[in-house]
This record gives sequence, structure tokens and C-alpha cells, in this order.
Amino acid sequence: MARKREFDEVEVLDRAILLFLEKGFEAASIHDLKRVMGISTSSMYKVFGDKRGTFLKALARFCELEQARLSLMAQRSGTAIQLIDDMFDSLDDVLHTTPENQGSLAFNTMVEFGTRDPHVTQVIFDHYFKIAGIIIDILQADQSAAVVTMQFDADHLAHLILCTLYGLAAVKRAQPTYAYTQPIKHLVHSLLESSPSA
Repeated sequence: MARKREFDEVEVLDRAILLFLEKGFEAASIHDLKRVMGISTSSMYKVFGDKRGTFLKALARFCELEQARLSLMAQRSGTAIQLIDDMFDSLDDVLHTTPENQGSLAFNTMVEFGTRDPHVTQVIFDHYFKIAGIIIDILQADQSAAVVTMQFDADHLAHLILCTLYGLAAVKRAQPTYAYTQPIKHLVHSLLESSPSA
């Protein structure tokens, strides 16, 4: 009979996420992980593998959580423009690790890894396209309701919005006082707003 696991895998992964948010992949040590996760070396290697294996599982878990949060945000916002407002306005929180807002491990990983690890790159891009899909769905609904312009494909608009948000995140990480977030958001508004019929 298999021995019952003495810890909750999701709970210890969530602790690992916090560590990777704080230190990144390279700076986090096995000792750090064992301490934060509260498990033994043997348990870590048996359940999660090495540090990279633990990181990949933590990253996959975080991506699921981030997709769920954005999906809920989309449901609550009701419109594409309100969703865009919420995403732009939450950017400062996403860039900082606090007890209330844990930041984005997906964004941090993209910055730290670049393209040097093909598997990590694939995980990040899969996540990116799922996030884009959530935005596409609400854009298409608003296009059908003539609230968002039909001049541009919803897929193209969603990727423009995401690339703009990722670019802003990169700039604001280097310069937190960057003053152009709101003007850029308003430009995105003007692009989305449905033009009156001629």
C-alpha cells in the first residue's frame, strides 16, 4: 500500500511561486525551496524533480491562476473597454510582489529566461495565447453588439493590446514613474471605440 503524502502539493507549489517571484529562478536555491515549501529533499525530488522541475510545475500552476484571474476580470468587467481599463490600471500592482498582489511569475520568467530554454518559452507562449483568447472573446462579443469597432480583426486587436501591456510593463519595471500609461490607455480606447455609421 502506497504511503500517504504528508503535504498538499498545491499548497507547497504556491509557496514555491512566492519564492520564485521574490528571487527568480537562478537566485533561488534548493535550500531556499526546501525551507519555503516545508518539505524534505527526498520528497522534493520524488514529487517535483530538481529545481527546474519544481520551477516548471510552479510556473504551470501560476499560469493557470493568472488565466483564471483574467477570465474572472473579463466576466466582471462586462465590456472590452472596461477590461482594458482594469488591465492597464492593475499594471503597477502586477509589477510588485506584495501580500495582496503577487506580481506575475509569467512576466518575470519571460524577462529572466528570454528564449534560452525552449520548454519554458513554449509554456510562456501557450499562456500568452490563452490570455489573448480571453481578450478576443470579449472583443468579438462587443463587436457583435457594435460597441467595439469592426474595422480591425479582434485577434489583431487583442495582440496589439497584449503587446502594449507587456511593453509598458517592461518600461515601468525600469522606470516606475513612467508617466504615459494613461495616455496610452486612452489611445487604445480610441482605437476600439466603434465609429458612427457614415
